Formats: sequence, structure tokens, C-alpha cells
Amino acid sequence: MGRWLAGFLEDSGRRVAIVDPRAVPGERPVLPDVESAVRAAHVVIFATPIRSTRPLLQRALVARGRAVLLDILSVKAPIQSTIERGARLGVAVSSLHPLFGPSVKTLSGRNLLIVSAGVPAADRVARDLFRNSAVSITTVPLAQHDRWIAESLGLSHLVNLLFLSAVSQDRLPVRKLAHASSTTFRRQGEVALDVACEGAELYLDIQSENPWSRRIDARLDAALRLLRSSVRGHDLAGFEEILRRGRTKLEQALGPSARSSLS
Repeated sequence: MGRWLAGFLEDSGRRVAIVDPRAVPGERPVLPDVESAVRAAHVVIFATPIRSTRPLLQRALVARGRAVLLDILSVKAPIQSTIERGARLGVAVSSLHPLFGPSVKTLSGRNLLIVSAGVPAADRVARDLFRNSAVSITTVPLAQHDRWIAESLGLSHLVNLLFLSAVSQDRLPVRKLAHASSTTFRRQGEVALDVACEGAELYLDIQSENPWSRRIDARLDAALRLLRSSVRGHDLAGFEEILRRGRTKLEQALGPSARSSLS
């Protein structure tokens, strides 16, 4: 995602340098360390693995340069206290969460969260980075971010991971599976395949580092028990109620136009 972001910012007319020991020589200017970046740049964005970011951000706070500090982590819990400390120290710090991946071709119809630590000037700088794009921007308080994300990104990832795990245990030959696949299976499979082809570390961290994940796990367990009970008991009324409640929630979130014909 860091490579995509660097390209996006360059296309927006901004000069970009990176701090990366694995950087390709000559591709972009390379700074030796975080401290150099904080002192030289107007904005420093941490596009680093979730579990690796906290010590880097702590070093940036100590450097006390002039840069606005941002990150694009999908889970904020590992760095929340560090961001809050920076805000208390008067550092211009905010956070971003692009709700799309590096394969995106256009930002039209895409969502971006500005995760605010209560530093308006830093939030404005974060928003300004995307001012000429079509992305939809929503601001959410830092303390609420991980719960929001567990309810949407974490849950949807978990469902797809379960689908992948179940498919991998199916003993039906691949050729027969392909011939028997319905529209629903194919669409679900395409989404799950996207998940399977992304970095395993990121998807594991999204589940393991979010403190709200256990609640999502428990809800999924409860949902499976309820569905199993309706199916095994041939409880049409209960089954219809599951569909009605889910349909109502998703139509409110996505809009009725999100529906399509499946089989």
C-alpha cells in the first residue's frame, strides 16, 4: 500500500521520499531513517506492518521535527497510546485508513477514514492530501476506529477466511467443483480469492491485533448456531426472520440498489 500511496502523491504533484532499506535504487529519493524524514518532510506517513509501527512512531515523536505524522494502519490499537501521547505533546498527529487496496484503479466510490486524535490542523493536512480525488472521506475519533473496523472489515474478512478454510477441506475434485459452481459460489469465491492473494501477515494482524475481534468471533459463533437451529428444525419463520433482519441492515448500510440476482 505504501508504493500505491507514493505513486498517488506523486501524481498529485507532491515530492515523495521514502525510508525503506529495501528500496529500489534510483526509483525515489531515500532518506536514511525516520528521524531524518521527520526533520526534512512536511508530512510523514507510516505505511508499515501493524506490529512494527509503534517503535517507529515513538522515534518520530522523540525527533520532534516539523512534519505532520500520519499512518495508514488498518488497526489502531497497537499505536493508539503513542498517537495520543503525540497529541498531548503538541505534535501534529493524525491517522488515515484507506478502505481499499493497492490494486484500485480509481477512487470514485471508495472510502477513506481520517482517524482523528483531536488535532484539527493535522486532520486538515490529512484531508488535503486527497482534495483532488473522488474518494469519500469520513472522520472518526481514534478511540472508535477499531470497533468500526471490526464490525465491517474484520467481520467480512473473517467470513471470507472461513469460506477459504471450508473450501480447502472439500474433497470434491477441482474440475467437478468448477462445473458445479453457481453464480453465488463464483462471486463469493472471487472475493475470497482476493483475500487469499493478499499478504497473510496483514490479514492475520487485522484479526489478532484488533481488541474488538473477540466480540465479532462470538457473534459469528452465535449466528452459526442460530442458523443451524433454523435449518435443522426446518423453522421457516425463524429462517425468514434471519434473512429479514440481515436484509434490512444491509439495505440501510449499502442501499437497496446493492441487491442483485443470485443462484
